[in-house]
Amino acid sequence: MGELISEGAFGVLPPGNSYVKEGGIRFLRATELQNDNRIDWSACLRAPIEFARHERAQLKIGDILIAVKGATIASEKSICTVASLDEQTIINGSIFRFQPTDETTSAFLREVLSSNFIKQQMKASLILNNAVDYLSRTSLDSLALPLPAIQTQRLLVVKMEAARATRKQKLAEADGLLAGVDDFVLQQLGLTVPQEEKLLAFAVRLGEMLPARVDSHFYKPYLRKTEEAIVGLPFQKVALHTLLDSAPINGIDAREYLATGQRYLRVQNVRPYELLLSDVKYVASESTKDVSLKSGDVLLTRKGTFGVATTVSSEAEDCLISSEIILLRLRQSVRCLPDYLVAWLNNSMAQRLLERYKTGGIMGHITQDVVSEFPVPLPPLPIQQAIANEITRCREQARRLRDDANTGWQAAKTRFEAQLLGDY
Repeated sequence: MGELISEGAFGVLPPGNSYVKEGGIRFLRATELQNDNRIDWSACLRAPIEFARHERAQLKIGDILIAVKGATIASEKSICTVASLDEQTIINGSIFRFQPTDETTSAFLREVLSSNFIKQQMKASLILNNAVDYLSRTSLDSLALPLPAIQTQRLLVVKMEAARATRKQKLAEADGLLAGVDDFVLQQLGLTVPQEEKLLAFAVRLGEMLPARVDSHFYKPYLRKTEEAIVGLPFQKVALHTLLDSAPINGIDAREYLATGQRYLRVQNVRPYELLLSDVKYVASESTKDVSLKSGDVLLTRKGTFGVATTVSSEAEDCLISSEIILLRLRQSVRCLPDYLVAWLNNSMAQRLLERYKTGGIMGHITQDVVSEFPVPLPPLPIQQAIANEITRCREQARRLRDDANTGWQAAKTRFEAQLLGDY
């Protein structure tokens, strides 16, 4: 591959205590490289502006990015291309960036470098290190790949783009199915979402303010109206902790990921009504059995994309969870179905209430105290069961769509490799 690399360079490594909140220059790490050729620009840190002098570490449109350190090597998130760039950005030293020569294109190399036969070469070329394994420039230059005529390259890319578009469409349909549960829940509970008011300013009487809440978002009129609508529901309403076998439990911080070990779920594994188990990490399991999962548990994210809830299925038993997730374990004697609780936590009214009670500034998070006191309306069991049945129906249909999308995508990748390697 070395013959196809132009302007190749590794990134830079600013000291961990040097990042700035404002100004500076955007700093892209390997953790921001996502699958499906996406980059999570919103998660980038900002490095001091003096690091902008490292011109070879600066991104350019058309760059190919390869993760070259640690667990991201040869993963689904190890290769990305830069299709657009809205501000000056430098890359971390765990990324290698390069422009392709005229013999090929970024799009073609993206597909080739994402293929299984190249990933196998990357794994075989790893330089073992006591701290973090890595790929050297020599390892990258030595990667062997076929290079058909440019017209054939373009045809192969067109076929892969078509397969990728089909996969995205099916995944979007699956997401839409689960998003549609919200309307069903609101209808069953008889709730109407108050309209959000785009107010530049509003007033609150001093006597209405709480000593512990001086943040303005807590008093936004539409959030207050949302809470009033929930309070006005005709059903019994209880604090969440009264339904639980124990207090809400925070997960653990994992400082090191292993090649094997106990499965460890992070915020990105928790989706509304679903657990993504295809992208789990592994950690050591010593002294952690007290927070391992059981079927029927409910998980609620508390940081990052907070307020996302799902039910734990038998496939996720004994997994561990990160400290950014709260475990809710219902008492067997309570008249509350796990899937109903998940539906309540995910619905737009409850999400607004979580938004109101978050702490920690613009991004914010929710605390165990907030979760413990969070109101849960308890409609009769037939209503809960109807909601749970709808979740089951949508979840199963969404799973079939995702399985179909991923099966088709894997078949397309297999055909790509067969066509690419057929004459070599």
